[in-house]
Amino acid sequence: MTTEQSQLSANRYANQTELDHAIAMLHSLGESAFASLVKNAIKHGIESYRPLVVTDFNTVGETQILLVPAGTHELPNKVLQTPRFIIGLPEAGKPKLMLVETETEDVFNFDTDQSTPLQICKAEQCKFAHIYLDASKPTVMEMYINTPTFSDRLLYVDCCTNVDVYNLSTTTLRESRSWALDAYGQSMCSSHNRIEKGLDDFHEGGLKAIDAVFKPLVDIGYKLDKLFGLK
Repeated sequence: MTTEQSQLSANRYANQTELDHAIAMLHSLGESAFASLVKNAIKHGIESYRPLVVTDFNTVGETQILLVPAGTHELPNKVLQTPRFIIGLPEAGKPKLMLVETETEDVFNFDTDQSTPLQICKAEQCKFAHIYLDASKPTVMEMYINTPTFSDRLLYVDCCTNVDVYNLSTTTLRESRSWALDAYGQSMCSSHNRIEKGLDDFHEGGLKAIDAVFKPLVDIGYKLDKLFGLK
């Protein structure tokens, strides 16, 4: 997105505090290379890696790092066809993303030989952090995750009752919603078991502990840099 396009929408480029949050979340998502690109984006004038604070997802262009403020926002399925990092800002409460413009697909249950129409949202190349996912009707977000832990792609993410996430790689449902299990059937999906949930909790808990120790140090360093004219 160009500067002119940004000015024509409700979206804007992130300020320094928001940039720092984006960098921290990218590190937590295992994307240190992207975090470095964001860190140097303003310094080197690389607009494509400048995170965008988004309230209108219809005007995000090809921007890959999207920061979401508090509130409820519609997230069209087409936005998720481009590799993205969608990160909620650390304001009062997590932002809620409503999955819209999803596709109705017939999910075949090999156990019953019956099909069930479900809303499907494909987000195979996206990562999310610090948000709620919601939908107006039962919706499955399909992703390829090469590990048993969903937190590698969905960090600090909560799904409301109308949303479940299906890992196409392991044929596992994150929330194990009954309507999703009934649609896919035991032959094609399994519940996110207690061990896998424990690994997710351990991963997220460890990252929160690290943030609690190091974020104050980063804030102090940033203030000192400003004081001595290094930023």
